Amino acid sequence: MELISYMQTDQKNIRKLLKSFERLEDLDFKRRQFEELSDLINVFFRAEETAIYASSIVNSSNVLRSFALKGFNEHKRIDKMIGRVESAIEANEWTEQFNLFSQALSDYLLEEETYYFPLLLKIYESVELDRAAVDYLKLKKSEQARIKQNRKVKKEKEVQLGC
Repeated sequence: MELISYMQTDQKNIRKLLKSFERLEDLDFKRRQFEELSDLINVFFRAEETAIYASSIVNSSNVLRSFALKGFNEHKRIDKMIGRVESAIEANEWTEQFNLFSQALSDYLLEEETYYFPLLLKIYESVELDRAAVDYLKLKKSEQARIKQNRKVKKEKEVQLGC
């Protein structure tokens, strides 16, 4: 049961940061905030894929397998949209790409919370959910450390280049 709680908390944090963009005007600040949002989504997606989707695909339930495969595909689609937002140069283009991304992400999170989470609770035994919760937290921590290291390397390169 804690697994669903962890995932709902992560989704809540993503939604909160996503909503904060509504009141931002400065494009440079939006870009910096988007990097933080992108990192948060990346941690959530990678942990979810490894701790939950992978086991859902080998699970005997066709419905659960179908949701997991759809989840993988949605993650790929949203990852591509993140890339489009990051590469947008002009303010209008950035806003347009961000709005498309924001809607797709919001729809995905709602669908997952509405359909996938209850399905996990229905199909998995509590022991399996507990094991997945532990894996999910470990994977999140590992992904957060990887992102932190990548940011450190990126900043060091920027300093060297005088950016």
